[in-house]
Amino acid sequence: MVAAAGLVTSTQFMITSRWIVSDSLLMLFTTVAFWSGSILLTGRGRTSTLIYFYLALALAMWTKGLIGPVLVASGLLAYLAARRELAPLWSLRPFVGVGIMILAMGGLVVLIYADAGFDAVREWFWVNHVQRFVDPVGTGHKRPFYEYFIYLPTALFPWWIPFIDLLRPSTWRDRSAPEFDLKRYLAALCVGMFVILSASSTKRGLYLMPMLPPLFLLLASQAMAWWQRLPQGPLRGAAWWLQVGLVILFAAGPTVLALAYLRVFDAAGILLLAVVVLLAAAVIVYSRRGDKTRAVAAIASCAFAGIIVLTLVDFRLAGSIKDMSPFLAQVEPRLSTDQPVYVTGDIDETLRGIVPFVLERGVVEITPVELYALRPDCVIVQAKHGRESAPAIETPYQLLQDRSFGPGRYLGLWCRAGNS
Repeated sequence: MVAAAGLVTSTQFMITSRWIVSDSLLMLFTTVAFWSGSILLTGRGRTSTLIYFYLALALAMWTKGLIGPVLVASGLLAYLAARRELAPLWSLRPFVGVGIMILAMGGLVVLIYADAGFDAVREWFWVNHVQRFVDPVGTGHKRPFYEYFIYLPTALFPWWIPFIDLLRPSTWRDRSAPEFDLKRYLAALCVGMFVILSASSTKRGLYLMPMLPPLFLLLASQAMAWWQRLPQGPLRGAAWWLQVGLVILFAAGPTVLALAYLRVFDAAGILLLAVVVLLAAAVIVYSRRGDKTRAVAAIASCAFAGIIVLTLVDFRLAGSIKDMSPFLAQVEPRLSTDQPVYVTGDIDETLRGIVPFVLERGVVEITPVELYALRPDCVIVQAKHGRESAPAIETPYQLLQDRSFGPGRYLGLWCRAGNS
C-alpha cells in the first residue's frame, strides 16, 4: 500500500506537471536534503551525510533560487517546533552551513553577472525573490493566500481517503507508536513548506512539487495503517469502496471525458480503457473475496494504468487544443533573419518560454503605443480571458490568424499591410 499510494501519486503529479525540468530537479534536491536532514537530526549522521545535505541545498538554490533552501529550512524548523526543542539543530552545523550557502549564492551571482550583467542579477534577486512575495509585478501569477488549498486536492487525487484519515485528531494521539516521530517529521515538513508557499504572492501548482515527496510518504504511511485496521473477510467498509471508486474515476474518467468532448474515436484510448475496466473488475472481485493482497495489487495497478492512459492518450488528445507550436510556426516566414518576436497584451511565462523554444528567437514585449512607434512587421497579441479582452490593434496592421487555446488563452497574429 505504501508503494501504491506513494509511487503512483508521485508519478501522477510528475506527469501532469509536463515534466518541467527545473521544478523536477528542485523536488529531487529538496528530497535529498530532507532525507539527509532526517538522519542528521536524529544524531545518526556522518560527515558524508552533512555533505549530502548542503550539496543538495546548494544544487536546489542553483536550480530555482533561494526558494529551495528556504523551503527546506522552513520544514526543518517546523519539525523542531513540533518537538519543542532546538538541540538537534546543532547536528546540522548551522554556522558552517550558512557559510557554505553564502559561497554557493555568491558563485551563482558571479556567473549570472558574467553572463548577462547587473540587470540579470537584479532580475534574479529582486524580481524573482523579493517581488514574488510582496508584489509580483514582474513574475505574474498573483493569487490569494488560500490558492494552494484548491490545488492540493488535485495533487492528491485519487488518494483522498488516507489524507482525510490523516486529519483525524486520533491519528496523532499515540506518541508511543514506533512510526510517530517519522510521521511527525514528514507532517512538519509539509506544514512548514505549505506556509511559506502560501505566503508568496505568486502561486502555481508546480510550486507544490517539493512538498509532494514527504506528503506522499506520509500519505502512504497512513494508508498502510488504515489498511491494517480493515477487518478480515470481504471488504465492506464505505471508506474502502469510496477509495476504489476514486481510483477508477481517476483511471478512466479523463479519457472518457476527452473522447466525449472531442467526439473522436481513438483506438489506443479505447484499448487502454478496456484494460482499466478489467483491472477495476479485479479490484472488486478480490475485495469481495477478502483477498487483501491481491486487492491492493489490483488497485495499485488500476491507478498506474490511469497514469499510462493520461500519458499516451489524454495529453495527446489535449495537444490539439493546448499546443501553441503550429500557430507560432506561422510567424517564422514573416520575419527577417535577425528580427525578434514582438508580443503585446497579457503576456505570461508560457508564451515567453515557448516562442524561443519553437522559433529560436528572442521575445520583445511592447505596449500597443510602442507598437506604432517601432512598427515591427508582425506582432503577437495575447489575452488570458478570451478574444474580447485582447488589446485593439489598428491600421496598418491586419489580423492574419487567431486561435483560442483552452478556455481562456487567446493568440492573434497581426502583421502590417504588405507583409501578409
